[in-house]
Amino acid sequence: MEEEVKKTDEQKEPAPKKEIKLTTSILFMLFAIVSLALLVITKICASFGVMSGVFYGIMSILIYVLPFVGLVLSYLGAKKLCLEFWANLGVLGIALLVMPMGV
Repeated sequence: MEEEVKKTDEQKEPAPKKEIKLTTSILFMLFAIVSLALLVITKICASFGVMSGVFYGIMSILIYVLPFVGLVLSYLGAKKLCLEFWANLGVLGIALLVMPMGV
C-alpha cells in the first residue's frame, strides 16, 4: 500500500519547465537567416512571374536592411569581428550580387 502511495506521489510531480534562451548571438544570426530566406522567396516568386514593383521594393528593403542591422549590432555588441558579423556581411554580399537593381 505504501508503494502505491509513493508511485502516485511521484507521478504528480510537475514536469521540469523547458526554457528557450535567446542570446544576442542567436538573434544576430537570425537577421542573416531571415534575410537569406526572404531572398530565396523573392527569387522563387520572380521565377514564377509574380514580380511587381511594390513587391520587389518591399522585399528589397527587408533583404538589404536585415543583414545590415545585424552586421552593425553584432559589431557594436562584440566590439570585434565575430561569426555573426561575417554571416551578416556574407548575406548582404549575396543579396547585392543576386538581386537585380531594377524590376
